[in-house]
Amino acid sequence: MVKKILLVVLVIVVLFLVFRNVDFVKNTSLTNGETANFTPSVGDFSQQKISNESYITWFGENKIQIKSHTGTLKFDTNISFLGLAPKNEAGEMEVVGGQLVIDMTTLSGENEPEMLINHLKSADFFDVETYPQANFVITGKADEQVQGLLTMKGVTQEVIVPYTLSQTETGYEIQGQFELDRTLWGVTTLSSSFFEDIGDSVVEDTIKLDFVVYTTSN
Repeated sequence: MVKKILLVVLVIVVLFLVFRNVDFVKNTSLTNGETANFTPSVGDFSQQKISNESYITWFGENKIQIKSHTGTLKFDTNISFLGLAPKNEAGEMEVVGGQLVIDMTTLSGENEPEMLINHLKSADFFDVETYPQANFVITGKADEQVQGLLTMKGVTQEVIVPYTLSQTETGYEIQGQFELDRTLWGVTTLSSSFFEDIGDSVVEDTIKLDFVVYTTSN
């Protein structure tokens, strides 16, 4: 019995010595290779509704054939909102909080075959029937960037999204571009990072996303 206890203690000590200098970091999608100091999202903000005209444009690519595919996604505007607050004495606004819910059932293609779109919606890729929504919750802010948690296919990862903001007659327009590694959310089909000998069918892990969000005050 004593020997067993001593063995457990020895294992704990060894594990401590091995891992004490290891830094554990979250998987974070960065678009410019730089880091920013983010402050926590705040609750004191002007809540803005998301207009039905808001959309996301997606870009995917066949890695070998260098063939691009593109299409759009829409937001669930009944749930989505953004929180804006002044960032300076001049009254310029910035995004400080909010939630954007992406309606995955609206995934469509621009001049893409129906077979491709159905495949993307299937369990091979985004499994839209099981996971009809993707959810982005803003947790922090920096200069023209927000930090948040993106949940897709039941997997949550931290992402950083740069944006620009301009005022319109009815509210604000927020737009930007960023990239995601789809495999971090378990979308590994036709990924050369996970499968060998798939020939010309290799699909890039990186998905490029452009977004335009129009808001109106409640």
